[in-house]
Amino acid sequence: MSSTPGNGNNDKGAGPRTLWMGDLAYWMDENFLMSLYASTGEVLNTKIIRNKVTGYSEGYGFVEFASNFAAQNVLNTYNGAPIAGTDQFFKLNWASYSGGQ
Repeated sequence: MSSTPGNGNNDKGAGPRTLWMGDLAYWMDENFLMSLYASTGEVLNTKIIRNKVTGYSEGYGFVEFASNFAAQNVLNTYNGAPIAGTDQFFKLNWASYSGGQ
Protein backbone atom coordinates (compact mmCIF):
# COMPACT_ATOMS: atom_id res chain seq x y z
CA MET A 1 0.00 0.00 0.00
CA SER A 2 1.42 3.37 -0.96
CA SER A 3 0.69 6.70 0.64
CA THR A 4 1.25 10.30 -0.24
CA PRO A 5 2.95 12.52 2.37
CA GLY A 6 0.38 14.66 4.11
CA ASN A 7 -2.49 12.57 2.76
CA GLY A 8 -3.13 9.68 5.09
CA ASN A 9 -6.78 9.38 4.05
CA ASN A 10 -7.48 7.73 0.71
CA ASP A 11 -11.21 7.17 1.09
CA LYS A 12 -12.67 10.36 -0.42
CA GLY A 13 -10.84 11.72 -3.42
CA ALA A 14 -7.22 10.89 -4.04
CA GLY A 15 -4.75 13.73 -3.92
CA PRO A 16 -3.92 16.58 -1.58
CA ARG A 17 -6.52 17.77 0.90
CA THR A 18 -4.71 20.68 2.53
CA LEU A 19 -4.71 24.30 1.38
CA TRP A 20 -2.27 27.04 2.34
CA MET A 21 -3.90 30.37 3.23
CA GLY A 22 -1.80 33.53 3.20
CA ASP A 23 -2.05 37.22 4.03
CA LEU A 24 -3.78 36.52 7.34
CA ALA A 25 -4.40 39.45 9.66
CA TYR A 26 -2.74 39.29 13.09
CA TRP A 27 -6.08 38.67 14.82
CA MET A 28 -7.15 35.71 12.68
CA ASP A 29 -6.91 32.44 14.61
CA GLU A 30 -7.76 28.78 14.01
CA ASN A 31 -11.38 29.29 15.09
CA PHE A 32 -11.77 32.15 12.63
CA LEU A 33 -10.37 30.02 9.80
CA MET A 34 -12.69 27.17 10.77
CA SER A 35 -15.67 29.54 10.65
CA LEU A 36 -14.76 30.71 7.14
CA TYR A 37 -15.15 27.21 5.75
CA ALA A 38 -17.79 25.81 8.13
CA SER A 39 -20.50 26.03 5.48
CA THR A 40 -18.65 23.46 3.38
CA GLY A 41 -19.06 20.85 6.11
CA GLU A 42 -15.72 19.43 4.98
CA VAL A 43 -13.09 21.07 7.25
CA LEU A 44 -11.11 18.67 9.41
CA ASN A 45 -8.43 20.95 10.86
CA THR A 46 -6.97 24.47 10.74
CA LYS A 47 -3.53 25.63 11.85
CA ILE A 48 -2.00 29.10 12.05
CA ILE A 49 1.79 29.17 11.86
CA ARG A 50 3.19 31.21 14.74
CA ASN A 51 6.57 32.70 15.59
CA LYS A 52 8.27 30.37 18.08
CA VAL A 53 9.55 33.26 20.19
CA THR A 54 6.68 35.75 20.18
CA GLY A 55 3.74 33.43 19.57
CA TYR A 56 2.35 35.90 17.04
CA SER A 57 0.99 34.73 13.70
CA GLU A 58 3.44 34.54 10.80
CA GLY A 59 0.56 35.56 8.50
CA TYR A 60 -0.28 32.18 7.02
CA GLY A 61 -1.84 28.89 7.92
CA PHE A 62 -3.27 25.63 6.65
CA VAL A 63 -6.77 24.24 6.24
CA GLU A 64 -7.27 20.48 5.91
CA PHE A 65 -10.40 19.20 4.20
CA ALA A 66 -12.07 15.79 4.24
CA SER A 67 -11.27 15.16 0.56
CA ASN A 68 -9.31 16.42 -2.40
CA PHE A 69 -12.63 17.20 -4.08
CA ALA A 70 -13.70 19.49 -1.21
CA ALA A 71 -10.32 21.25 -1.14
CA GLN A 72 -10.40 21.76 -4.92
CA ASN A 73 -13.91 23.24 -4.72
CA VAL A 74 -12.85 25.67 -1.99
CA LEU A 75 -9.72 26.66 -3.91
CA ASN A 76 -11.74 27.33 -7.06
CA THR A 77 -14.59 29.12 -5.27
CA TYR A 78 -12.90 31.15 -2.54
CA ASN A 79 -9.47 32.11 -3.91
CA GLY A 80 -9.41 35.86 -4.60
CA ALA A 81 -12.88 36.44 -3.15
CA PRO A 82 -13.39 38.97 -0.34
CA ILE A 83 -13.44 37.64 3.23
CA ALA A 84 -16.77 38.74 4.74
CA GLY A 85 -16.46 41.32 7.51
CA THR A 86 -12.87 42.23 6.61
CA ASP A 87 -11.02 44.28 4.03
CA GLN A 88 -9.03 41.20 2.99
CA PHE A 89 -9.28 38.62 0.25
CA PHE A 90 -8.82 34.86 0.31
CA LYS A 91 -5.29 33.96 -0.79
CA LEU A 92 -5.23 30.19 -1.24
CA ASN A 93 -2.96 27.61 -2.82
CA TRP A 94 -2.16 23.94 -2.43
CA ALA A 95 -0.01 23.29 0.64
CA SER A 96 3.45 21.97 -0.04
CA TYR A 97 5.31 19.85 2.45
CA SER A 98 8.99 20.24 3.17
CA GLY A 99 11.41 18.70 5.61
CA GLY A 100 11.07 21.76 7.83
CA GLN A 101 13.61 22.98 10.35
